[in-house]
Amino acid sequence: MKNYDSISYKANVKSDSKLTATIADGGLLAQTLGSYHMARLLGDKLPYKRYRSPKPIAYIPPAGAYPRAFFVYTKTSGNAKAKRLDVFRRSDAAAPWKKVILTSSEKPLPPIAVGPSGLATAVAPDASGYAVKPIDVAPLLAKALLSAKSPEGAKFATSPMIRKSNKAYLDEQKYVDQQAEVKGQGTRSRSSFPTKDISAIKTKDGGVLVTGGMSTRGVSRLTGGSHWTPEKSWEFYRVHPAPYTSERHEFEAMWVVQISVKGLLKLVSYEESWTSFTMS
Repeated sequence: MKNYDSISYKANVKSDSKLTATIADGGLLAQTLGSYHMARLLGDKLPYKRYRSPKPIAYIPPAGAYPRAFFVYTKTSGNAKAKRLDVFRRSDAAAPWKKVILTSSEKPLPPIAVGPSGLATAVAPDASGYAVKPIDVAPLLAKALLSAKSPEGAKFATSPMIRKSNKAYLDEQKYVDQQAEVKGQGTRSRSSFPTKDISAIKTKDGGVLVTGGMSTRGVSRLTGGSHWTPEKSWEFYRVHPAPYTSERHEFEAMWVVQISVKGLLKLVSYEESWTSFTMS
């Protein structure tokens, strides 16, 4: 953990993609590289702070087939209230351990089950005997983030994170409609693409804690002579000050969901970063 924190700080200060790739992979690598891209694009020169991970507790399953993963619960020196979850994964015996998930919650994280030997229990992606299989969580979450009233959204317990995502999606659609001079001349789409790799570990209540990544793409278009006119207060004005008729935004997220044996899924954490945009 100390080694990761030290190298991560050095990489972030210089926006060093190659150095970051030596310690990160999966959703975390995608999100970090995207943040470097946006910082360069928008001229963000805010200094990176050096963070520490005090008193980490590692939950390690017995050795098994690759890829292998272990979970770490820790805190962060940057936020005294935050409870952080990291996941490290190794693709094969010759590969280094790399961090693939880094996310946090201000609420207590679900207790992870530990056996008499002190080891945790990894759960296979297609394991049955739970409310849903771990492999099915990401596609359900992608739909729930668009609408909690959808059949997929109904599988999740009420969550302020899901409500926030639902509202943002509705606001995006309303904005396009308001900007269009004639109804029907504005369109908005939002698609999410869960990463294939997930990590799952057994919790004390007999359920499963599942983590993974999510790529999201939003596209807006105006037709029939309509267009948007950027305002100087917009953060991307310096990049694209001219009127435009289409825009595309991309985001990378890391998520954590708790599955019970029966009942609703619980979204523990969902952290999203803006990683790319284009306008024309």
